[in-house]
Amino acid sequence: MKINLVPTPQNLVVTDEMTFSIQDYGRIFLSGPEADPRLKSHLEYMFQVICQSETVFPFHCLHSEGMDVRDIDLGAGAGKNDFYKLTLDRTGFLLAAPCAAGLFYGLQTLKQLLAHEELPALEIEDWADVGLRSDYLDLRNVFPPFERMLSFIRELSYCKINTLVVEYEDKLPFETMGFLRHPSDCFTEEEFSALLSTAEENFIEVIPLQQSFGHLEYVLKYPEYIHLRETPGTPGEMCPLRPGALELSKALISEMAALHPDSKYLHIGCDEVWSLGSSAECRESGKTREVIFIEYVNHLIDHVCSLGKMPIIWHDMFRNASEEELALLDNRVLVAVWLYNGSDMPFRAKEIMMKLERAGIAYLGCSSVSCWDSCPEQNYPVIDNRLLNLDLWGRLAKETDVKGLIHTRWASSFSLGRPYGLFETHMYPLFYGADLSWNEAADRSDFLYRFLFLYHGMDTARVEEEGYRNRDYYLVVCRYHQDVSKHKETAYLIYLLISLENSFPVRHTMYRCELYPDSEVERACLKERSEAALRNFHKVRGELTEFIPRILNESMGKMFLESRFYLYDMAEERLRTIL
Repeated sequence: MKINLVPTPQNLVVTDEMTFSIQDYGRIFLSGPEADPRLKSHLEYMFQVICQSETVFPFHCLHSEGMDVRDIDLGAGAGKNDFYKLTLDRTGFLLAAPCAAGLFYGLQTLKQLLAHEELPALEIEDWADVGLRSDYLDLRNVFPPFERMLSFIRELSYCKINTLVVEYEDKLPFETMGFLRHPSDCFTEEEFSALLSTAEENFIEVIPLQQSFGHLEYVLKYPEYIHLRETPGTPGEMCPLRPGALELSKALISEMAALHPDSKYLHIGCDEVWSLGSSAECRESGKTREVIFIEYVNHLIDHVCSLGKMPIIWHDMFRNASEEELALLDNRVLVAVWLYNGSDMPFRAKEIMMKLERAGIAYLGCSSVSCWDSCPEQNYPVIDNRLLNLDLWGRLAKETDVKGLIHTRWASSFSLGRPYGLFETHMYPLFYGADLSWNEAADRSDFLYRFLFLYHGMDTARVEEEGYRNRDYYLVVCRYHQDVSKHKETAYLIYLLISLENSFPVRHTMYRCELYPDSEVERACLKERSEAALRNFHKVRGELTEFIPRILNESMGKMFLESRFYLYDMAEERLRTIL
């Protein structure tokens, strides 16, 4: 029978083909070298009552009543990332791991197994290929209400994501720089604490990201900081040679570090400072823009290290640096190499990585679950591009000395840009990335069906019979949105967005009446087709307008809807003028 799991375990062996229905296993026992309250909380939620084993084993162990734990051998697995071993049959289950995180991820596998009505007896030995497996929370533009955001964080652990990069921008509850707080959308102190604790409870390490060079629109918009812009027309990019620039960057970094005392890493951004080198100060320095960049960033790296954190920066601003220039970069930094498109991406990435290795600098790999993709609609990720990029990064992680994978998912190109698809629409490629981060060699030809079963609770027999592939997720969910039993709102949102895209096709052909103003047949054709198109558009518009307040707060809902309807409204106004 088919067993649906995400990620795919490294080794799964069916020990008895005879299937059985999961029933009450009686009392559940927990043992371990030290107590971890996070485990206890999750186990009590799942099994209601947990008994403490009388025998204390040198590894973490969870088992049902009557299972023999004495002879368990973790073998060489103890040295692998988040290793666990799971045995399951009609008499009970036994889950063991050398560390608490391993037991937690084994528990996620057990949860997924228990979602099946029937199972064969099986044994699993499992571990992660990549140690740092990260999602990305972009709070610059449109994001879910707080409780919904926490539910997304909890879902990350279900697919064994263990790290979360958070780009707060003005949603951070700044203390010493409180004027930077967004007037309505900033986290309260209680919410901020709940976000960090929810991540911690689900074995997720938060990596805070504080922009400190580019993408500083939310800071450089204030009159007292406008003079720090590289040029007056670049509101998000700072001139590193202006008096006060370094002090501002250090102040932002210090505040972020203070608010994240338990975070090992601190991401300081430093990407896309496109105007660098344009100011009079930079031009008169006689230095290349790469040297100006590296010298400034070295000050920031040293400051982050002095705060007891490991700094991370994006790679793009020194991708053209010479070997001699790159040798100037402080090698205490961890470089996040982000390349999101192109089948030649591995070649370009390896060039950068080898350059970094020669300079003695460690690096992370960054795919993208959602990004620009040259697609203005961007109601949901451009899935062909995203799956290709994820696959290529998975292979690169096996071939290189990458320290982890961050699967970025952007809310917009920048804070003042048009919002991309909402968080709900990102979950499919995010789970796909989690699958390959854990087990790159796994067969993902059936990933679509595994995801539909686990995330949407669908009976996938009809979908499989119709031959849909991984790239067809959004089409499948649109077609079968009424058949899902889990995450129904996500399916309905995708259905509405695809319906919107298809609702007003005449906007693409209206130009013909402008080109041939005296043609009666052109005008008659447009009029006949436009009546149905406008009815469809206003029907979908009404449904989407009614739905969005269920998943976004009022101000963000208004922004998202306006971003989706603005061009349609312009087209409708022009259509009525033509007719």
